[in-house]
Amino acid sequence: IKNAPYKELSTDFDALRKKLKQEVKKENANSAIRAKAAKDLKEKNARNAELARQNKKYAENKRKQSLTKEYGAENAKKIIQHKVWQGMNKAMLNESRGRPVKKQEQIHKTTVKNHFFYNSRRTRQGNEKPTFRVDLENNLVVGWKDLE
Repeated sequence: IKNAPYKELSTDFDALRKKLKQEVKKENANSAIRAKAAKDLKEKNARNAELARQNKKYAENKRKQSLTKEYGAENAKKIIQHKVWQGMNKAMLNESRGRPVKKQEQIHKTTVKNHFFYNSRRTRQGNEKPTFRVDLENNLVVGWKDLE
């Protein structure tokens, strides 16, 4: 009769140990599932990154082919490198540098002069200021200047 409460306590501890072991097994299974999910996600991200690289390379090759067909191999190479040179036309400039952030046009009797501004930056006052200017006469590049 005196040992009855102790026996009851030991069975409670045994039940608790059993329950704890089951919870540990569950947690181990869950952590294995999480680890597998993390591994799968990492592999998926790697595949997506590889696909993005392939798509970018494909687009670059396609653009290079198109530019080579339209302007010739030497000019296409310069355009892809975003270079500006004297004698390039307005279309080549747009392919090389993109659309200008600002344009100025002066019309004279026999010529049309354009100034295209690129690469704007924000000043301390919050204004946009271009950092590169390209000068065109009759849609041909005649000069350029870094404005910084």
